[in-house]
Amino acid sequence: MFCQCDFNNVVIVQVVKAYDLVDQEQIAIKIIKNKKPFFNQAQIEVQLLELMNKHDVDGKYYIGKY
Repeated sequence: MFCQCDFNNVVIVQVVKAYDLVDQEQIAIKIIKNKKPFFNQAQIEVQLLELMNKHDVDGKYYIGKY
């Protein structure tokens, strides 16, 4: 496990380290709880990543992929 974020001893999100066999690089995978509020927040995060990646065409800023 790479990181675990908790609040009052309740795990909210976990991030695990993995290796992408296609791109041959280390990656991080964010795992969220299967609850509606967490899912909704994750959807917003994906939209933000899409927007940031749209403006970083050259990959200069190493914005996370989804």
